[in-house]
Amino acid sequence: QRVELGLLLGARLGESGYLGNVRQRAAEGSLLFDEAEKAHPRVLDILLQLLDAARVTVATGQALDFSGFFIWLTSNIGSAELMSLQHSNDATLERHVLTRAQQALRPEIFARINEKLVFHRLSYEHQLEIAEKFLLREVEFLAVHDLFLTETARYADVVLPGSSFAEKTGTFVNTERRIQIGHKAIDSPGDARSDLDILIDLSNRLGLPTTFRSAQEVMHEIATVTPSWAGVTYERLEGAGLQYPVPRADHPGTAFLFDDAFPTADGRATFVPVEYTDPVELPDDDYPFVMNTGRQLYHWHTGTMTRRASGLDAREPTPIVEIHPADAKAIGVREGDLVRLTSRRNSMVSAARITERVARGQVFVPFHFREAAANLLTNPVLDPYAKMAELKICAVRIEPERGPAKS
Repeated sequence: QRVELGLLLGARLGESGYLGNVRQRAAEGSLLFDEAEKAHPRVLDILLQLLDAARVTVATGQALDFSGFFIWLTSNIGSAELMSLQHSNDATLERHVLTRAQQALRPEIFARINEKLVFHRLSYEHQLEIAEKFLLREVEFLAVHDLFLTETARYADVVLPGSSFAEKTGTFVNTERRIQIGHKAIDSPGDARSDLDILIDLSNRLGLPTTFRSAQEVMHEIATVTPSWAGVTYERLEGAGLQYPVPRADHPGTAFLFDDAFPTADGRATFVPVEYTDPVELPDDDYPFVMNTGRQLYHWHTGTMTRRASGLDAREPTPIVEIHPADAKAIGVREGDLVRLTSRRNSMVSAARITERVARGQVFVPFHFREAAANLLTNPVLDPYAKMAELKICAVRIEPERGPAKS
């Protein structure tokens, strides 16, 4: 976001010399970002909303001139005009800043950006209402331990600031069963504390004293009480790590699980037949499309970290729904048009991406974007065997979104 702000300041996309000034503009933007964050963080939030809304338009390669608005905003971030709004409500503050944006931007550009802001704002507020109703009904007390103020953390009674992988020494275990050690490289920012310090303090306050003072001491206890980790030590984890089971101190680890036998009486695997059943929800006349959800290449889960990485977020900055060209033509949708997806549970707005990657009658929706949360639409019914929610398939209808988004 700092780099993006720097690039937009004083720059007109498509003009000669734009790329030559990237480094200078990024540095200017970073300084202005810092000043804005200190002086008036709520104005900064609105600025970042504008950047998010502008990304789709910017990505099309059109020559957009944001310089007048951003120079005004950043140069006046601590001025009497904006500081007088310090204690106003969010709606008043946003309206004031958007009025300035309307004065600075060409009408057709402001109209496109403001339209996207309206859609995302209303859609997001609707999702927050749903989440709040659930939390107030189901959760008596909520504590969140994380790196960032996530969507869940917004509702927490207590937020404990976590430390990143680079700020602590400890181990990671992946689905290859590989235990790897990571060493602290940098200190945590500000007054943040390490995860282990927070957990030890919490344990002591809850009346469960602990003598642990390092992650290595915790690992020693794990190895003591877990037979499959008995041979794991920090010294042995240096380098490529170990794949458990590691039952002894001289065991090299287990590259292939069950390579000789399964842990059954005769060493053979047991197959259990399962009868096929149709999904609980199939397409019909009212909901004619099958919606599948999943990941994109550049994001992970809810984007807590990947959407904060400018290089990744620039690749996939906004929510989309993939739809087959024939289906898009049939419902009158073009590339980038806003569309409304509606299931039997909820509705949301996203942008159409026309592609043959999906079959006719199917749509794909990534679940990384809080402003278009796919799982508001999915079916929470559990399958009879694994007891997992049927999140990968539900019936939806999709239609062009012509007017302001409705909650």
